[in-house]
Amino acid sequence: MTELAKDPIQEALQQAFSDIDIKAELARAGETGMEWLPQWYTRTQGEVEDSLARLETVYQATKKQLENEISALNFRWGRDLRLEIDRQFSEGEAKGKKSIRNLFGKVGYRKVPSRISVVIDDEAVAIESAVRACPEVIKKTISKTRLGEYFESTGEEIAGTHIEKSKEYQKFYIKPEQKLLT
Repeated sequence: MTELAKDPIQEALQQAFSDIDIKAELARAGETGMEWLPQWYTRTQGEVEDSLARLETVYQATKKQLENEISALNFRWGRDLRLEIDRQFSEGEAKGKKSIRNLFGKVGYRKVPSRISVVIDDEAVAIESAVRACPEVIKKTISKTRLGEYFESTGEEIAGTHIEKSKEYQKFYIKPEQKLLT
């Protein structure tokens, strides 16, 4: 019978406890009391927090670098990719489809539905009107989401606002396979 796989979280916790216990034993170095603990504890926590801060800095820099790489990829090759995909949509097997699957993911178009956006032209007038018409939308300021819902249900614009409706459009997207990331 095979042994069940260990829980990686439990393993990480056991490793952390083991590491900290070893460090504590070294810091204690034969002392019988606990006088060593405050100094060791604060130094150890400071070292760990410093490591976390450095890791966060490296993470942010790496993340920015990778975001820049995606931007460069899109700038350099995005237009050509889109032209090629459009060509494939107009010809051959992809004709009439909305996306094309390849070995590493999927490329195509998705419909983005139109939506309304509440624009507040005069907040004071809008708040005064909303207090009378639909007071539930008032918090510290006007909830544009709730005001949009009010407009959609009643068709009424609140004074001090106007409604802008975006057009439906096709959004180009690229979706790499998640299997590549594991």
